[in-house]
Amino acid sequence: MKFKTIYIIVLVFASSLVYSQANINTQSGLLQHVIMIKWTDNADKTAINEVLSLFNNLPDKIDGFERLDVHKVVQSSGDFEIVIVMQFVSQEALDRYQVHPDHSRIKDIGTPLLSNFAEVDYWKD
Repeated sequence: MKFKTIYIIVLVFASSLVYSQANINTQSGLLQHVIMIKWTDNADKTAINEVLSLFNNLPDKIDGFERLDVHKVVQSSGDFEIVIVMQFVSQEALDRYQVHPDHSRIKDIGTPLLSNFAEVDYWKD
């Protein structure tokens, strides 16, 4: 009897895990690309403003780049100061963003200004 109970519990757990994985892997809605930034203590404010300006202009320049929001972080476990949330219609649109000349410029200007950086991508219905 005890073996049957353990078997049923394992079976139910495995089934829910498979169902959960199927839902996690769904690629529908908008692809969210989120970056979190902490600037160095001596980061040049003019350079920071240039980076943010370049970000703000990207949705108009890249097909499938639907939206960009820049937020000042109130509290963060990584002491991040800025979070930038971008929405793309597809992986291909995100790929176009990654190779766009303005994104390359952002990396050239912004990388030396960073003391911490993180990014995450996920699909949102």
